[in-house]
Amino acid sequence: MATEFGDVSVAGPQQPQVPITGLPPQVLQQIANQASQQAAIQSAKTHYVSFSAEVVPHTIESLLALCADLVNKHQPDEIYLALNTPGGQVACGIGAYNMLRALPVKIITHNVGAVDSIGNVIFLAGDQRYCCSNAGFMFHGVGFDINGQNLRLERKLLGERLDALQADERKIASIISDRTEMTDDQVEESFLNQVTRDPDFAKSNGIVHEVRDLDIPKGAPIYQLVFQRQGVVVR
Repeated sequence: MATEFGDVSVAGPQQPQVPITGLPPQVLQQIANQASQQAAIQSAKTHYVSFSAEVVPHTIESLLALCADLVNKHQPDEIYLALNTPGGQVACGIGAYNMLRALPVKIITHNVGAVDSIGNVIFLAGDQRYCCSNAGFMFHGVGFDINGQNLRLERKLLGERLDALQADERKIASIISDRTEMTDDQVEESFLNQVTRDPDFAKSNGIVHEVRDLDIPKGAPIYQLVFQRQGVVVR
């Protein structure tokens, strides 16, 4: 079963139908089992969400919509966010960071593969942060793409673009400095030269609190965000 959030489906536990009298015993038993499962989900203190996608408007909107839905319907103590992302748009990442930090639940983030670029900002929203032993973190400076062969770059336009890039880097640097033990020089180096850091670096510099593989308890509610991607064929 899956819940739809726009162009994304969420694979996870669903509400059972109301029992109908006169059904065969095996059907009634199935309904009872579903009701019991739903009760267990409702009482679960931790809900697990898997996010494996780019950081762009429709993926972040879907992630935040799901988290809000979990808070409204289940009032969990914790949302455990398993992250694997190549990064994406700075504004989306910072917006997600601020919203996750504002939720009235404890946010746990876990790097389950690669957390790159602006994905690091979302990762740092976690009150507790972990990474798998074979995971990595990639940092680099903010850039912009130039599309079209007839684009004319004048001094005014270049100045505006540079000002915007520097403003974004200051925002990211502020979050990294607040949430980790990385020095200003390390942050600046990560902007000037793309660097990929391993779990040992992440642990020693406060990016993660512990290096450990993801271990989801049996019966815990799990939600997988599944996005439709243009030009991608799943075989």
